[in-house]
Amino acid sequence: MLLSPCQNKITEEIQRWINVKTMNGDAAHSELTAPPVKGAKIMQYTKLGNSDLNVSRICMGCMGFGDAANGQHSWTIDEEHTREIIRQALDSGINFYDTAIAYQSGTSEQYLGRALKDFAKRDEVVVATKFLPRTPEEIQQGVSAQQHIEKMINKSLE
Repeated sequence: MLLSPCQNKITEEIQRWINVKTMNGDAAHSELTAPPVKGAKIMQYTKLGNSDLNVSRICMGCMGFGDAANGQHSWTIDEEHTREIIRQALDSGINFYDTAIAYQSGTSEQYLGRALKDFAKRDEVVVATKFLPRTPEEIQQGVSAQQHIEKMINKSLE
């Protein structure tokens, strides 16, 4: 399947970044390591904060993925093209993804989750997500911040 000009540009930019970083040896707070995703090209990885998680220096933002008819943006990419981009990112060594339940009413998380389930092992990728604040109704009903966060996490994991 042919990629759109936008998708081709994303793929080119990922490859350019990998090539520049590999040639320049930019290793400040990172190291060139074996790719965590089988068959991936060389990518720089670093620890995520104080954790033991090794993440790619590129974190792929997923705001552009999701059902264009189900959210605030009409320009998002459908699931088929999302899967192609995620596959290319994994093949390039990207193992760090950022999404949010607010992106296209959760369809960004759903598309990403299904693609990662099909193309990667769960322990090879890191997904960062964000959640919506409590609604006035939840506050009035006495839903605590902790209960709300747990509800949002569980919704993200669906």
